[in-house]
Amino acid sequence: MEYKENIYAHLKKLQDEKYSSKKEENILSLINSLEKARINLYSVVQDFLSSNELLMSMAPEFEYKFNLTEHDILMERIKEWSVKEYPDKIVLETDHIPMNLYSKSIMSEFVEEQQFIKFATYKLLAPLSKKYSFEKLFILFDVISPITQYDVDNRYFKPYLDGIVKAQLLKCDSINFLSYAFRGTFSEEKFGVKITIKDYYLIEKYLD
Repeated sequence: MEYKENIYAHLKKLQDEKYSSKKEENILSLINSLEKARINLYSVVQDFLSSNELLMSMAPEFEYKFNLTEHDILMERIKEWSVKEYPDKIVLETDHIPMNLYSKSIMSEFVEEQQFIKFATYKLLAPLSKKYSFEKLFILFDVISPITQYDVDNRYFKPYLDGIVKAQLLKCDSINFLSYAFRGTFSEEKFGVKITIKDYYLIEKYLD
C-alpha cells in the first residue's frame, strides 16, 4: 500500500547522516505529537464501539460483509504471512510493519490495519486449535524495525493477542493464562514481526 511505503521511506530518512541532530529532534518531536493525536483518536473510536451495542451486534468481530474483491485482497495479503509448527512451539511470521510505526497514517487506515492483523492471526492459527491445547501460553514478539526510535505499548500487542484468543489457542489474555515478552532488532534492509508461541510451563524455569 502506498501509505505504507511512504511511512517507511520517511522513517528511513531519520537514519540518514545528512540530517543534523537538531533536525532529527524536530522530526521526532513532530512524530511524537502525531502519535499522541492518533492514540487519542483511537481511544475515542474504541469507546464509541464499546458503548454502542447495536452497532457491535450488527458487525460481530471477523464477520464483515466483504465483497468478493475485498475478500480476495485480504487473502492475498495473508499469503505474505507464514505459520510453522515445531514440536515445542508455533511460529507466526510476517513482513507487516509494526503497528506503532503508523504514527503518520490517518485514523481509518490505523483501525483497518488493526482489524486486518486480528483477522490474519485468527485465520492462520484457527486450524491449529484442534491440535494444540494450552493451559497457559508464553509468547515472544520479535520485531525487526527500520528505526531505533520505537515506542512499545499494549496497542502493539493487542491485535495479535485478540487473534490468538479468537483462534482458541488461548482462553483469554489475562495474566492467569498468558505471559509475553518483546525483543527488538534494528535493520535497514527489512522489517517485520515474528511471534513465537510456547507452552508457558515448559519454559517457566528459564524465566526466573
